[in-house]
Amino acid sequence: MKITEHNLIEEMKLHNEDALVYFIDHYGWIVKTILYKKLSSHPMELEECMNDVFLNIWNHIGQFDPSKAKLETWIAAVTKYRAIDYLRKVANTPVHNDIEELDIEDKREVFETVYEEENQIAFNGLLSCLKEEDKQMFYKLYYEDKSSDQVSEELGMKKSVLYNRIMRGKKRLRRALEGGSIS
Repeated sequence: MKITEHNLIEEMKLHNEDALVYFIDHYGWIVKTILYKKLSSHPMELEECMNDVFLNIWNHIGQFDPSKAKLETWIAAVTKYRAIDYLRKVANTPVHNDIEELDIEDKREVFETVYEEENQIAFNGLLSCLKEEDKQMFYKLYYEDKSSDQVSEELGMKKSVLYNRIMRGKKRLRRALEGGSIS
């Protein structure tokens, strides 16, 4: 028998494997989309959860009531709840590490790394009002502390052009910090 939208549910209730294939082909994208959003940080569980969702739908298709919801909505709900179950399972699974394999960093190194990242984010935020090429120029000059000779050589521009751009960039930054318009 040919599977269509009209007989899909009935054929799945009869456990017709062709109906399952049709279901996966036409509605599998819903399951995949939701699971990729929910379990993207756990790729090992993603495929297992997807198979589990299809099996769950296959075994419980009789619980679907078209008067209460559309099939797509029901599939989405089943998928979300199954993803939540997998996230709980992952959260409750203890991680066993061999103490010899652990690379424990010095607290000072961690602090310095975090401090450096925060400084870089803050610096990039300050430069957000500049054009991309000007951002690179300021980053190299003031964050990497390179000389104007090095920066002009790296960016392939004359020193006079570099100085003019620095001057205009500083004006733009000053206006942005004072809350004025940026133009």
